[in-house]
Parts: sequence; structure tokens; C-alpha cells
Amino acid sequence: MSCQEVDKTPLSGKILHHSLQRQLHPESCMMFVPAKVSLHRPHLLMPTFTLRRCHIQLLCVILLVTIVLVVWTVSNLRNTFVSFHAESDTDGELVVLPEDFAKEREAFCLDGSPAGYYIRNGRGSSQNFWILHLQGGTWCSTESECYKRSFTEVGSSLKAPVSARFEGFMSSDDLVNPDFHDWNMVCFLYCDGGSFLGNRSQPIVYNSRNIYLRGASIFDAIIDFLLIETNLGSAKKVILSGSSAGGLAALIHADHLHQRLQKIPSFHAVLDAMLFLNLTSRNGQKKMMNILENTFHLHNIKDSVSLKDCSQSVPDEIKWQCFSPVYFYRHVFTPAFFLNSVHDRWYLNQALDITCDFKKCSSSDIKYISDIKSSLLDIVREIFTSHKDGRYLTACPVHSVLVNRFYSQPLAGHISPQKAIGDWYFGRISSTTKIIPREDIREAISVCYKYFNEEENTLM
Repeated sequence: MSCQEVDKTPLSGKILHHSLQRQLHPESCMMFVPAKVSLHRPHLLMPTFTLRRCHIQLLCVILLVTIVLVVWTVSNLRNTFVSFHAESDTDGELVVLPEDFAKEREAFCLDGSPAGYYIRNGRGSSQNFWILHLQGGTWCSTESECYKRSFTEVGSSLKAPVSARFEGFMSSDDLVNPDFHDWNMVCFLYCDGGSFLGNRSQPIVYNSRNIYLRGASIFDAIIDFLLIETNLGSAKKVILSGSSAGGLAALIHADHLHQRLQKIPSFHAVLDAMLFLNLTSRNGQKKMMNILENTFHLHNIKDSVSLKDCSQSVPDEIKWQCFSPVYFYRHVFTPAFFLNSVHDRWYLNQALDITCDFKKCSSSDIKYISDIKSSLLDIVREIFTSHKDGRYLTACPVHSVLVNRFYSQPLAGHISPQKAIGDWYFGRISSTTKIIPREDIREAISVCYKYFNEEENTLM
């Protein structure tokens, strides 16, 4: 028997056997016996569960569930489908069109995300009254500008805040907005860069990124969605409003929307800070013309349904002028109220190269600004002869006055925009509102400055 074999003798015989073996073979005890290799799978011990290990595993499960809940909650903050939802008393809550709904209508922001809007529901007896407001925010008139814009809240619903503060004309405060505070309020998210008028069928590709120019589809898709999900279709009164680039959009879309809502008894437009005139800048350039013309062509605005009456009546080389407010105005039949500053800060700065601080402008700057004011009044004289429209001009160097705190301030003739709009809309005055500011820029600064904060030297 070798030491490699398994010993099976009884215990009583083992001692004698080993004693004799040492005497007969003393060298056997010095032999190296390798361990026997077993081909059988080793037996695993059952895991031992301790209280500490249970606690760790329980904590891991709780952490995992918490992460899932947080991700789910965050993803649902940006609603993609809401019929009627709870909102605050003052803010508008973001509603993003369902992806299938937006895709069917190709209603995409610049980055390809679905279009959206902010809403606050009406109250009491005004639940059938609606204000539909188009946000402003200039334009993107080059591929590079649209590309950069697509990463921001004016180019993507993914970047848009989940709520928007409604002020001025959209305020729920009856002291600030006594005539319209309890109406349904909708603010269209401006994420197309083309005044809700773009109609390019295919996206452009810039830096390997698809850029969608679908503003006209966005406008119609939001109206479609509101007609399905709200009582807009049975509204008694509707006002389409807009500021800056949104004001130009409201002017051009007014008759088109009025035709879509033919059963609504009362339909009006309120247009703020949108008199972008084709005047030569201080440096001899037609900057405003270039912005409008380049935007018109880049976004293929000529094929927008809302412009067809204008664009079909002019040669191709001047079709872009249908995107000019003064030119397009003659095609509009909807009663409209115009608000504008004759010293529009954005227009003077961006289109006419007037960059001086209005309190410190040189004499030559003051004269140039005065000439611009006279030209503006001459050009828009046609608006002042219409009996269906209202107008409110201020000399204060502001851009927009409709949906901010300037709405309730007496910026012209001791009358606020709020009072002027209400008097026109509800017929509280016998004659059409006509407020012609006579102050030059220096006088306007002294009169208007009390309405501005100290840090608001760059008024917009």
C-alpha cells in the first residue's frame, strides 16, 4: 500500500500496521505524496446572510428605486400631452406637443424638438375669451445663426423653461390688467427663428446638425392642438397678439387665423414693437432690409399660406417685401391695434447703428434720431387714416410695451398702453385712439426715466 492510496483499515489496526511499516520500510515515511487531483466539481458553501449584509442590500434597492423615481419625475416635469392641467394663478405652464402629433405636421423647433406653448386657463365669465400671444426674439437670418440658436430656448422646446411669467397684457392681476386679467392666455413658444412663418420642407444641415425651419407649421399645429384639447373652437372672443418678431408674425397670420376661426364672433389683433422700417442706417447700410430679406429666403417664407395674397401679386425679386410690416399691412383686414415707440431702442441700435447712451448722445445723434422719428411718422401715415385700427405711439426709448411692466405706465399723453387698448377694444371712446408723441429723445428721457430702474440704461 502506498501513501497515495486511501487508507480504509479499522482504527484498532492502524497503529500496529504503521509501526511495522516504519521498521520494514523506514524510507517510506520520507516519500513525497502528491495530492490527489479530483475531477469532481467542488461543493460550494451556502451563502451566509448577516444582518449587516441585508442592510446594505436594502439600501442599494432603496437607492435604485429613488434614482428611478427622480428620473421619472424630472422627465414628466416637461409635459408632452396635457388636455387641461393645473397651473398657477400667474404663470403660464409649458405644454409641448406630443411627438406623434408634431411629427405628423412637421411642427419642429430649430433642433427638431416638438413645438410648444404656455397656457393659463381663464376664469369665471371669461372662460370663452382667448388671447393668443406670439413671443418675440428677433430672427436667425443665416445658417450659422440658426445653428447657434438651436441650442437655446429660442430654438428648442427641450431648453424652454417649464413655466413663463405672464405680465402686462397677459397678467392675472386685475389692477395691472383690468380688462383681460381673467381671459384664457396662450403664449406660443418662439423656437423657429422665422416669425412663425418658415416653410422649408427639408432641414438644412450645418455642422452635421439638422436645422428645421418650420415656423408656419408650428403656428398651425398649435392652433390644431388647442382646437382639440381646449374650448378655443367655441370661443366668443379671440385676440391674436405679438411683440417684436412675434408682432410681425401676428400681423401676417391675423387674416389666416381669422379664416380658420370663422365661427368666432369677435376677432382682433394687437401688434407691439413691429414697425421695422427699411431706412438707411447711420453708416449708410440697409441693415433692416438685409435682415428681413435674408430671413425671408432662408426660411422659404414665400410659400407660407398666410402670405399668399401678397406674394402671388408681386415679382419674385421683391416678394421679400411681403415680410415687411408696412408693405404687408395693406393686405390685412383684421382690426388691429398698433403699439410702438418712435425711439425704439432695438431698432435704433441694431438697424440704424445708433449706439449712444440716450442721455449722452451728441447733437448730431439727436438730429439723426429726430429725422428717423419724422420718417417713421410719414411712412406709417396710412395706418393713422384707418378707421378700424387703433394706435399708441410713445417717445420713451423702449422696444416692447405689451407684456411687461410698461403696459400699465402712462408712457404717452398721460395714457397707458393698457387704457389705450381697452378703450379701443371695448369702444369706450368715440374716436379712434391717436397718440402722437411730440417729445424729442432728450425730453422723452426726462419724462420716461422715472418708469425705469437705474440699471435699465439699455432699455428693451
